[in-house]
Amino acid sequence: MLTDKTIKALKPKDKQYKASDGKGLYLLVTPSGGKLWRLKFRVAGKEKLLTLGHYPEITLSDARTRAQEARKELANGIDPAQAKQRTKDDLRRRVQHTFGNIAVAWHKRESVRWTPNHAKRIAREIERDLFPHLKYTEVDQINTPMLIRVVKRIEARGALDVASRAQQRLTNILKYAVQHGLIQHNPGLNLGGIIVKPIEQHRPAVRLEEVGELVRKIYELDGHRLSPLTPLALKLTLLTFLRSIEIRAARWEEIDFAKCTWTVPPIRNEITKDGGMKCRKEHIVPLSRQAIEVLLEIKNLDLSTSLLFPMRAGSNSVMSENTMNQALNRLGYKGRQTVHGLRTVASTVLNAGDRRNKWNKDAIERQLAHSPRSENAVRDAYNRYEFLEERTEMMQWYADRLDHLAEASQPYGVVLDLKRA
Repeated sequence: MLTDKTIKALKPKDKQYKASDGKGLYLLVTPSGGKLWRLKFRVAGKEKLLTLGHYPEITLSDARTRAQEARKELANGIDPAQAKQRTKDDLRRRVQHTFGNIAVAWHKRESVRWTPNHAKRIAREIERDLFPHLKYTEVDQINTPMLIRVVKRIEARGALDVASRAQQRLTNILKYAVQHGLIQHNPGLNLGGIIVKPIEQHRPAVRLEEVGELVRKIYELDGHRLSPLTPLALKLTLLTFLRSIEIRAARWEEIDFAKCTWTVPPIRNEITKDGGMKCRKEHIVPLSRQAIEVLLEIKNLDLSTSLLFPMRAGSNSVMSENTMNQALNRLGYKGRQTVHGLRTVASTVLNAGDRRNKWNKDAIERQLAHSPRSENAVRDAYNRYEFLEERTEMMQWYADRLDHLAEASQPYGVVLDLKRA
């Protein structure tokens, strides 16, 4: 049998050799001077080896204790080598199946349908808001109260939009875990309603009787004092009443001049901040004659980019979010009208109609890309072509109506060339 003194006296040789302690336990001495505890045993007549650790980290006493435990397992019909491997596999599985690793895998899968900037923003929010509390937690140990505490911490700092997004991402990440057989039930499905929704705040927008003057001022906006793209962006927003990000991040491949349509991809809808278009479907925008003229004017600027409204010529960065709002402020509408409020202007004009036209409210809502609030709100609401024929007629009427309102607001004795504008 070995002693600590004899073990310390063992010197390396040209080839590795064994120093036996008895009952199958021995110390393997390597040419480099390493000393490794091993236990030789038999299962069903077949000789096997179990590694017990390195000396001196594993002392002689420790090695004998581990060898004794292995022999007890053998006596109970358990292969100690297989039991050790199962333990290692279980530890590896627990490390691999933490929330942090699952979140990274989910993000990698989903990011193929996101813009690079959107993917980076989501990664930052997960790292900032979710990882401090859940990163090293095994997904099968996560329950609903744990998730509620995470979301409530975000809500407590007043970041309600961030809390809402965190709630959705927790549910989606754990759905990924369910899909891959890591958990049986998604605890994120029970998070609905835990965030206190703020009172809805309407964006400033002028009254119906002021719309004509607003349209005229936008048409007359001088692009020489601003970037030439700013007036064009405002005009196109006015004529299509799309959201700011949908306008600013528009790309030429979305425009079909032959069909006079603009197809806004679902990725653009996903990154809106005002809670709209949750269906994440393509949104078809019929383009009026006036909208086509604005698009051709933009195209003639030859900005050498696939974006309609780049930050600068040749750039892949979109126009700043504040650019159009600042232009409206210069026109005297600070606190009275925002770019997002142009959607309210459109809704007001369309719902008012005129003596000959009164538009279907469902068609108006569909053109505003509002999802239905109930199953009965709009039948087949996720059909992207719904009401398309009526919406095409409506959009041309709307553009003509804006021209009429702008002309009617023109001061006496002054002629406004609407087509040129």
